[in-house]
Amino acid sequence: MWCFSRSTRAKKGSRTRAPAAPAGGPSGRAELGEDGLHVDLTFVQMGLWVPWVPFTLPQRWPFGWWVGAVLDHHSRAIMSTRVWKTLPSARSVVWMLRDAVRSAGRAPKHIVSDQGVQFRDEYLQWCRSLGVRPRFGAVHQHGSIAMIERFWKSMKEECFARMRVPLGLGAMRAELSAYVGWYHSERPHQALGGLTPAERLSGATPAREKRRLEPRPRMPIAKNDPVQARARRVKGSLQLSVVRRLGAAKLPVLELRQAA
Repeated sequence: MWCFSRSTRAKKGSRTRAPAAPAGGPSGRAELGEDGLHVDLTFVQMGLWVPWVPFTLPQRWPFGWWVGAVLDHHSRAIMSTRVWKTLPSARSVVWMLRDAVRSAGRAPKHIVSDQGVQFRDEYLQWCRSLGVRPRFGAVHQHGSIAMIERFWKSMKEECFARMRVPLGLGAMRAELSAYVGWYHSERPHQALGGLTPAERLSGATPAREKRRLEPRPRMPIAKNDPVQARARRVKGSLQLSVVRRLGAAKLPVLELRQAA
């Protein structure tokens, strides 16, 4: 049996580190953290929550969790995460960023954030100590920190919207870690040409540039066509199967198989 698979292992704990950058990568390829980092906070609510008084609920535990993340611009890898019961302080955010810099093995050229209270005096002082240039998104302007906002959208829709958000801190950390592990190793990214963040860091070839598999017996393969020439005829049908599911959100790990 011929098969293609991607595997991942979910790690428990509040800290999530990106896959290690390979030593001596391809020439011209950005190193982990070199293109800059993105940092942001979001609130993951439990159950029904509305923003208007008198039915509004405070954005804190037990009504939800504050989640922070640091994202690498080049690979889309999540370098570090944290979970808090209340809105975190600037010091808490700086500690999360320190973990991200430690994972990358280098300080980034710049860090993109919004203009929240966590990204002022203490944060700016930490940036200056490392020679990092802070960049800020425009206030109330959609898309000014679009890259990490897209990660939040994916995380909430693919994970926490499909499960009951945990009430316990340890369980919440474990589910977040499971999602980030799946996001790194199993989830292809359109912006990366179909690669996962782990594959981008390893210098893998995007799926669109690989040799195509053609299971249709009557579909001609033109050898003089550069695109068609990369096709390989396979006998029988290809089947995309779910081999296992991760976490309470049942995140799928897929395998492409060809029956003998």
